Amino acid sequence: MTQKTASRRHFLKVSAGVGFATLSAPLFLQGCGKEEGGLNCANPPGLTPQQRTQRTQLGYVDKGPDPSRHCDVCAFYTEPASPNTCGGCTLGIGDVNPKGTCNSFAPKPS
Repeated sequence: MTQKTASRRHFLKVSAGVGFATLSAPLFLQGCGKEEGGLNCANPPGLTPQQRTQRTQLGYVDKGPDPSRHCDVCAFYTEPASPNTCGGCTLGIGDVNPKGTCNSFAPKPS
């Protein structure tokens, strides 16, 4: 059998590759979730047990399949204070995704 010994050159190549991968990962990942509807308001911090129960009872989903029934065109939706953040809902379910929906959807009056 031949015994392969690790050389200093091999060690430096592997170390450089691992270092590059570690340092460049944040650059590749920073764009994740930035696409339209990329907000994750499914489980925002600070939800009370009552709000969680209400979400379940109303069938809230963070990304609704039908754009005509999204939260941002619902009468119960309140606009967020700043762009690219979760909005509110007057039904007491906490922060909601503008592209989310629930069973209590009501279109905004024209």
